[in-house]
Parts: sequence; structure tokens; C-alpha cells
Amino acid sequence: MPTHAQLLKQYVSSLWRVMLPLLGGLLVCTAALWAAFGRRASLPLLLAGAAAVWLILNFLLYTWVLRKLKREKPLYDLMAEKGVCDEVLQKHREIYPNPGIEEQLRYIDMLILLERYTEAETLLRAIVPKQVQPPQQLIFYNCRMLLCTETGRAAEAYQILSANRTMLDSYAKLNSQAASAYYATASLVYALHGDADTSAYYCDLVRAHDSDGNDVLRLIAEIACAERLYALRQTAEADALADSIRAKIAAADMKDWQRDRLLHAVSKASRYSQTV
Repeated sequence: MPTHAQLLKQYVSSLWRVMLPLLGGLLVCTAALWAAFGRRASLPLLLAGAAAVWLILNFLLYTWVLRKLKREKPLYDLMAEKGVCDEVLQKHREIYPNPGIEEQLRYIDMLILLERYTEAETLLRAIVPKQVQPPQQLIFYNCRMLLCTETGRAAEAYQILSANRTMLDSYAKLNSQAASAYYATASLVYALHGDADTSAYYCDLVRAHDSDGNDVLRLIAEIACAERLYALRQTAEADALADSIRAKIAAADMKDWQRDRLLHAVSKASRYSQTV
């Protein structure tokens, strides 16, 4: 789940992807109106009107984003202090008693992290795929694949990824906050299927995506690589990488809950060598 600051960056980036094409559309409409009036209308006045409309829409959308983030701040403050835990889930339910699909998917993602797979799958199956908008498609399908890999259904995860790979790869380029998790899942799914080359391709994407991040993000990327090696039954290499990761976790400056979460992930990685 992204941090509060990352979410703000994501929202702002999404707004710009909407507002810049809108500005282009307004300019085209302005030119069309000017031509329709035989160029008798004042072009500067029409341009000023288009600019005013665009600025008003910008103001309204940014106001909406700031209000949304202010509402969510207690949730992200709690998560920064304690990590994803039952208390965070309770706070999420308090803030979103009637969550939309975006918030449902965030909640499901947290349930998966807490290994509450049955509850997560029940909620995920209640979501109608056609109602999931493009910005959330990456998270929706990633949750589906994660639930499969975590519950011994690697073949089903591979079918999901194979059927949607082109779409998900394109969405990953637009949603940088969710891209890393998707790349890690794709790497694991292909490794469990025995496709070492495609798995390596996605593992490299994970590393590249998180190479400029903090220690925790870089360690998460390395854990994804260890999971891949275990899934490919390259146990000696996987064990060596896992030992290296544990040493880096011990030496890194991070909160206790982050250290515990990472160590748990490293320990759990070896079970993928038995997943079918």
C-alpha cells in the first residue's frame, strides 16, 4: 500500500494526465469557435475564456484531492507508525464505511499482506470485473494473482496473467505506485510456471523500478528475486540471496515493524519451492 506522500504524488500525476489533454481539447474548441464565427470573434477573449475554464476545473479537482487526502491522513499516520495491522484495518473501515472499488481493493491488498486469504478472496469475488476502472485494474488483477500464488494455485495465476499481460504491462507504465508489486507478482508467476526467461525480465523490472528507492523498497525487490529463485528450484542460489538479505535487514536503519515484516517475507519465500 502506498504511503500518504506517494498517494499525493500519484493523485497529482493522474490529474495532470487528465488536465493536459483537456487543455488541448479546450484550445481546439476555441479555434473551432473562432473559425465558425468567420474569425470575427475576439481570439484573445476566447483564449482567455478557455484558460479560465481550465483553471477553474484545476482548482476544483485539486481541492477534491486535498480533502480526500486530509480525510485519509489518520490512516496513513497510523500505518507509518505500526505498519499494516488489525488496527489499520479498523481505521480504514471507520474512514470508509461504504468503500468504493478503489478503497475495497486497498483493503483487500492489506488483508493479503496480513495473510487473511479467505476473507480477502471473499471480498475480491464480490467485485464485478467490468466495474473496475483502468486505474485500478492493475491492483485488481495483482490481488487475484497473489491470492492464487499464496494458496497453491499457481496454474490459475498463470492463466490470469497470460490472458491479461499486455493490458497489465501498459497499466504498469501509468501507475508507478502499483507497478513494482505487479512486476514482482509476474516474476513469481512465470517462475512457478517454469519460464525462467520471462520471470527474469520482470525481476529486472522490479529491481530497476526500486533501485532509486529507500532501503526497504530495495530489500523488497531483492526478496522478490529470492522468491523467483525458490520457485525455479534454484535453492542454493536462493538460500545465499536470502542470507544476504537478512544481513542487510539487520544492518539497515528502519522501524521494528518494517524489519519484522521483511524478515517474515524472507522466511516465507522458501515455500515457493514447493508450490504447484
